[in-house]
Amino acid sequence: MVGHVIPSSVRDVGLNVSDVSDILDHRSDRMTRGNVHRAPLIASGNSGAGSRDNLMTYPRREATLMRPPASSNAVSARMSRQRSRDTAPEIAVRKILHRSGLRFRTDVKLESDLRTRADIAWSGQKLAIFIDGCFWHGCPEHATRPTANQQWWAQKLDANIARDRRTDAELERRGWTVRRYWEHQPPEEVAADIARVKGQIRVSSEW
Repeated sequence: MVGHVIPSSVRDVGLNVSDVSDILDHRSDRMTRGNVHRAPLIASGNSGAGSRDNLMTYPRREATLMRPPASSNAVSARMSRQRSRDTAPEIAVRKILHRSGLRFRTDVKLESDLRTRADIAWSGQKLAIFIDGCFWHGCPEHATRPTANQQWWAQKLDANIARDRRTDAELERRGWTVRRYWEHQPPEEVAADIARVKGQIRVSSEW
């Protein structure tokens, strides 16, 4: 795909690239993978070292720069409409899973002492699913960096990605299988991969 595409989670609310610099990250509390695996991008579909202690000692927001104000009331209104759950890509995948007979929980807090919430989860099998926004999580195909307030956004987006890695490592340490998909991936292929992984976990648990 051609580079520098504004992801649907931003584009669909009518923002241009310069407006993006005024958006709050309402998804940051859910961000970020045991047996962590980022499904390959379809035309292509996050892990790293970390510990529970590291997770628990990080402040709620790592950024030290003050968030710049919204440039207008209109941008502020659009900013407030950014969804942290039940996004269009999430709903599309959930509908396909439900039609296939799979039942699941949504917006699931995975561990009592962690802020992480999965978009879809099967707690009994310790399978957590995240459908990540391309902008907020650093999609290699579609991630963009706003030109306004560059330093603030670079610090914020880099911190998002680092937090993903720490969370992935901690979930893996606790025995979770985590699958992450990008919002631009075809929902049919995402749902098929989720069903495949869930089946593998079920088979392995029977041995």
